[in-house]
Amino acid sequence: MDDKARKKMKIIQREEITAYFIYNKLANREKDPHNKDILTKIAEDEMGHYNTFKGYTKEEVKPSKFQIFSYSLIALVLGLTFSLKLMER
Repeated sequence: MDDKARKKMKIIQREEITAYFIYNKLANREKDPHNKDILTKIAEDEMGHYNTFKGYTKEEVKPSKFQIFSYSLIALVLGLTFSLKLMER
């Protein structure tokens, strides 16, 4: 794999692990069991995507702590639905 492709994969890999932590944090905060289950499932899917890219890059990538904090704060202040729509944009 060339360096350009590896670099792009690492960017996507970082987005996936960051999304995992965001969804996991939102799930832990959620009181509605149905929403909690959905958020946990999405987090697991994101971790699966991360592991797929890790298989190609052969590297661990750290999540963006700033994004985790930002989306957690947005969910706390503006609500879960708004933060999820913003994330998926």
